[in-house]
Amino acid sequence: MKAAVLAAPTPQRHRIFSNADTVLRQLQARSRDASAGPTLASAVSVSDSRRVVYVLKNQRSPPSYYTGLTSNLHNRLDAHNAGRCRHTVSGRPWHVDVIVKFADEARAVAFERYLKSGSGNAFAMRHLR
Repeated sequence: MKAAVLAAPTPQRHRIFSNADTVLRQLQARSRDASAGPTLASAVSVSDSRRVVYVLKNQRSPPSYYTGLTSNLHNRLDAHNAGRCRHTVSGRPWHVDVIVKFADEARAVAFERYLKSGSGNAFAMRHLR
Protein backbone atom coordinates (compact mmCIF):
# COMPACT_ATOMS: atom_id res chain seq x y z
CA MET A 1 0.00 0.00 0.00
CA LYS A 2 2.88 2.37 0.63
CA ALA A 3 4.17 1.77 -2.90
CA ALA A 4 0.87 3.05 -4.33
CA VAL A 5 1.12 6.22 -2.27
CA LEU A 6 4.71 6.83 -3.36
CA ALA A 7 3.86 6.27 -7.03
CA ALA A 8 1.14 8.91 -7.06
CA PRO A 9 2.21 12.35 -8.36
CA THR A 10 2.71 14.95 -5.69
CA PRO A 11 0.21 17.81 -5.58
CA GLN A 12 3.05 20.34 -5.71
CA ARG A 13 4.36 19.00 -9.02
CA HIS A 14 0.87 19.03 -10.50
CA ARG A 15 0.36 22.62 -9.38
CA ILE A 16 3.64 23.77 -10.98
CA PHE A 17 2.79 22.36 -14.39
CA SER A 18 -0.93 23.12 -14.39
CA ASN A 19 -0.25 26.85 -14.77
CA ALA A 20 2.27 26.23 -17.57
CA ASP A 21 -0.18 24.00 -19.41
CA THR A 22 -2.84 26.72 -19.14
CA VAL A 23 -0.45 29.31 -20.58
CA LEU A 24 0.52 26.95 -23.41
CA ARG A 25 -3.14 26.31 -24.28
CA GLN A 26 -3.80 30.07 -24.32
CA LEU A 27 -0.81 30.70 -26.59
CA GLN A 28 -1.88 27.90 -28.94
CA ALA A 29 -5.43 29.28 -29.08
CA ARG A 30 -4.14 32.75 -29.90
CA SER A 31 -1.91 31.41 -32.64
CA ARG A 32 -4.88 29.49 -34.14
CA ASP A 33 -6.99 32.66 -34.02
CA ALA A 34 -4.18 34.70 -35.57
CA SER A 35 -3.78 32.20 -38.42
CA ALA A 36 -7.06 33.40 -39.90
CA GLY A 37 -5.93 37.04 -39.64
CA PRO A 38 -2.70 38.76 -40.66
CA THR A 39 0.25 36.79 -42.00
CA LEU A 40 3.32 36.01 -39.94
CA ALA A 41 5.39 38.46 -41.99
CA SER A 42 3.16 41.36 -40.94
CA ALA A 43 3.29 40.28 -37.29
CA VAL A 44 7.10 40.19 -37.22
CA SER A 45 7.62 43.93 -37.64
CA VAL A 46 8.04 45.68 -34.30
CA SER A 47 6.95 49.26 -33.76
CA ASP A 48 8.15 51.39 -30.84
CA SER A 49 4.95 50.66 -28.90
CA ARG A 50 5.48 46.89 -28.90
CA ARG A 51 7.52 45.01 -26.34
CA VAL A 52 9.63 41.91 -26.84
CA VAL A 53 10.26 39.20 -24.26
CA TYR A 54 13.41 37.36 -25.24
CA VAL A 55 15.42 34.39 -24.03
CA LEU A 56 19.17 34.44 -24.63
CA LYS A 57 21.34 31.33 -24.73
CA ASN A 58 25.11 31.16 -24.47
CA GLN A 59 27.43 28.69 -26.17
CA ARG A 60 28.70 26.92 -23.08
CA SER A 61 28.05 23.30 -22.30
CA PRO A 62 25.61 23.07 -20.55
CA PRO A 63 24.15 26.32 -21.84
CA SER A 64 22.89 29.14 -19.64
CA TYR A 65 19.74 31.12 -20.37
CA TYR A 66 18.72 34.69 -19.63
CA THR A 67 15.19 36.09 -19.95
CA GLY A 68 14.61 39.79 -20.55
CA LEU A 69 12.27 42.46 -21.86
CA THR A 70 13.00 45.23 -24.37
CA SER A 71 11.54 47.33 -27.15
CA ASN A 72 14.75 47.18 -29.23
CA LEU A 73 16.11 43.65 -29.34
CA HIS A 74 19.10 44.42 -31.55
CA ASN A 75 20.48 47.11 -29.22
CA ARG A 76 19.76 45.00 -26.13
CA LEU A 77 21.62 41.98 -27.54
CA ASP A 78 24.59 44.24 -28.35
CA ALA A 79 24.55 45.52 -24.75
CA HIS A 80 24.56 41.95 -23.37
CA ASN A 81 27.46 40.90 -25.60
CA ALA A 82 29.46 44.08 -24.90
CA GLY A 83 29.35 43.41 -21.16
CA ARG A 84 27.17 46.39 -20.20
CA CYS A 85 24.72 44.15 -18.29
CA ARG A 86 26.11 42.81 -15.04
CA HIS A 87 23.79 39.77 -14.98
CA THR A 88 25.03 38.44 -18.32
CA VAL A 89 28.65 39.62 -18.45
CA SER A 90 30.05 36.24 -17.34
CA GLY A 91 28.14 34.21 -19.94
CA ARG A 92 29.19 35.96 -23.14
CA PRO A 93 28.71 35.52 -26.06
CA TRP A 94 24.90 35.36 -26.15
CA HIS A 95 22.52 34.70 -29.02
CA VAL A 96 18.75 34.97 -29.21
CA ASP A 97 16.99 31.66 -28.60
CA VAL A 98 13.31 32.71 -28.23
CA ILE A 99 11.40 35.90 -29.13
CA VAL A 100 7.82 36.61 -28.03
CA LYS A 101 6.32 39.93 -29.17
CA PHE A 102 3.44 41.70 -27.44
CA ALA A 103 1.23 44.59 -28.54
CA ASP A 104 1.14 46.13 -25.07
CA GLU A 105 3.71 46.52 -22.34
CA ALA A 106 1.58 45.21 -19.46
CA ARG A 107 1.19 41.75 -21.00
CA ALA A 108 4.90 41.63 -21.90
CA VAL A 109 5.93 42.52 -18.34
CA ALA A 110 3.56 39.90 -16.92
CA PHE A 111 4.90 37.20 -19.26
CA GLU A 112 8.53 38.05 -18.48
CA ARG A 113 7.78 37.93 -14.76
CA TYR A 114 6.06 34.55 -15.27
CA LEU A 115 9.05 33.11 -17.17
CA LYS A 116 11.34 34.17 -14.31
CA SER A 117 9.13 32.44 -11.72
CA GLY A 118 9.47 28.80 -10.73
CA SER A 119 6.53 27.55 -12.76
CA GLY A 120 7.46 29.79 -15.70
CA ASN A 121 10.98 28.39 -15.68
CA ALA A 122 9.52 24.87 -15.77
CA PHE A 123 7.27 25.93 -18.67
CA ALA A 124 10.28 27.35 -20.55
CA MET A 125 12.29 24.19 -19.95
CA ARG A 126 9.50 22.02 -21.39
CA HIS A 127 8.35 24.18 -24.30
CA LEU A 128 10.96 26.80 -25.21
CA ARG A 129 14.34 25.12 -24.76
